[in-house]
Amino acid sequence: MATFRRSSRREQHCRYLKRTIDFARRQEVNRAVPCFGALLLVRNQVLMQTASTPGSETAPPIHAEAQLLSNVRRTIPNHVLAKAIVYCSDEPCVLCASEIVRSPIRHVVYGRPAAPFVGGESILRAKQAHIRVEGPFIEVQQY
Repeated sequence: MATFRRSSRREQHCRYLKRTIDFARRQEVNRAVPCFGALLLVRNQVLMQTASTPGSETAPPIHAEAQLLSNVRRTIPNHVLAKAIVYCSDEPCVLCASEIVRSPIRHVVYGRPAAPFVGGESILRAKQAHIRVEGPFIEVQQY
């Protein structure tokens, strides 16, 4: 009889982080700036993926996390969001972290650390917002 090892939680996080990074990279085609991604997972089902959009002369850039939160607030009930995991290709910036704190989401996983004084992990942790934060994941930093 064959035995199958269930994938660890860390392996699962890496798998979804890589999926998020791949999604963002596909959006980078013909762009001068890198793209970042965010993914919403509920009960092992991906409900939404977003990528950052570059700014233009008439519109500011939109971060992946901000776009994700804007979309899910209109379509997914709060009690479902409270059980969700948000995967971010990179550590959320201070503004996006603040938006996450104001949302019902209570679990954030990010792949790559942000540059000093840019990342919002400290916001997520310091606000005592009862948000579980996991990252960075060295397995995806060079991915």
